[in-house]
Amino acid sequence: MNSKKTDSRERYNRKHNTIHKKSKRKYSSDFFFGLFTRRFDEKRNRWIIKANAKRIIIAVLSLATSAWLAVSAMLFVHVKCYKKIDKMSIVDALVAPFDMSAFRIKMGEFNIRQAKLLFHEKKYAEAFATLTGGVARSPNNLEARSWLATIHANSLKNPEYASNILEAKLGKAFAERDEKYITTSILIF
Repeated sequence: MNSKKTDSRERYNRKHNTIHKKSKRKYSSDFFFGLFTRRFDEKRNRWIIKANAKRIIIAVLSLATSAWLAVSAMLFVHVKCYKKIDKMSIVDALVAPFDMSAFRIKMGEFNIRQAKLLFHEKKYAEAFATLTGGVARSPNNLEARSWLATIHANSLKNPEYASNILEAKLGKAFAERDEKYITTSILIF
């Protein structure tokens, strides 16, 4: 009977010591929102820090998605509320951060249309400023370039600047055979 008690105590002590050793060896904790885990290695007597790759990837993707949605929302609100552009859709705002050049051209075309409306309302100063911004954003619009050059040459008496405006896209005008642009260029040069 005594041997049985001794055996059971030995088994208990072995089991207890093993559990105790494991708990010391495997002491670990998460930090920095669970992105990293630290563990104390008793053999080397130092802390070991490991990165949780899955959590880091999920965190980076979440932050990138949040930033994209925030930029798209700010762009949408800015265009709808401050610029008063009604043709902007949510899809355009979501795509805009990835294709800003197309968005810039679309804004330029809108500015050119606004300039025409302002010109017909006889608000010449506003029309000129809006047209200048539209041509800067949409430089391939030959009609608007021609109109802006005509204003510079005739109203502002600045034919040198007008010729620079026209000369920048003269090759495109010849390629497209835009007679009005070429005629305006000849008159101003």
